[in-house]
Amino acid sequence: MSVIDVGGLPAGSARGKTAERILFAEMLSRLEAMQASQTSFMERFQGRLLNSVLAVETAIFDASGMISRNYHAPAGCIQVRNPGVHMITVSSAGPTGSAPQVGPGVWQIPAASRDTVSLGSTIFTLYGTAGDTVSFQVFTIGPQPGAV
Repeated sequence: MSVIDVGGLPAGSARGKTAERILFAEMLSRLEAMQASQTSFMERFQGRLLNSVLAVETAIFDASGMISRNYHAPAGCIQVRNPGVHMITVSSAGPTGSAPQVGPGVWQIPAASRDTVSLGSTIFTLYGTAGDTVSFQVFTIGPQPGAV
């Protein structure tokens, strides 16, 4: 039988900073679970249940040298296949005047290669050379360990 103290907590319960840390950890866990369930809901709402796929596309860079997409559900990652002879830059942000060279959310895909890049954004922009072709797949989940 546990004894209840004047504060209403069972004897031996965490108090002070320890109780705050436990509460914070529990709240963080619940927020992460809520975010995951919202992403899952948006996948269903978008009608994209199969393999967490938002898009599979082959496109040609227009005269601006940019391809940008915006989704209602967050994109966890993008797999880009660059069959051309020029570098392609991936940015997890909207289009700007020119391709960013460095910074958060910026990744370069060398010529004649394929790579998977984490996004964590509802928008992305590919920067390349006008007339070049690029193929990409966008997923609501991040890259999976061991996936190529």
